[in-house]
Amino acid sequence: MGIIGIVIVLIIVMSVTGIPFPNNSPAATTCSAYDGLESILFRSDVYGTEDSLTFQYTPKDEKPATYYTSYAIYEYGSPIISEHNKVYDNITPANPIVINVSRKHDATYTMNMSIWKNDEACPLYQSRVTIAVGRVK
Repeated sequence: MGIIGIVIVLIIVMSVTGIPFPNNSPAATTCSAYDGLESILFRSDVYGTEDSLTFQYTPKDEKPATYYTSYAIYEYGSPIISEHNKVYDNITPANPIVINVSRKHDATYTMNMSIWKNDEACPLYQSRVTIAVGRVK
């Protein structure tokens, strides 16, 4: 079997098994425009009390905008809140995206967040933060 035969066999195997073909088209790299810019576009903060957590996402742009979010909050690794394509209007540094959740004293929480504008294919901002109670000995 020559090189052409091997290539044909690989193409058939990739098609049957679902292995993706390499794609160098511009559409395959549309999200790379924001790679590394998350901290420039938004600032995230987490505030906590004994019985609640507040996740705050503040845009650095002063111009009011509408943002779409998808997020999930996990308690001990199990999802407790999940929102997809939730709309937040008139978001500015003075009016950030704020999400509150009740908190159990010894629980570990993880928040996965994606933020984008409706006309964008890729998120402007993505983050994952885990909050756990520390013990002082």
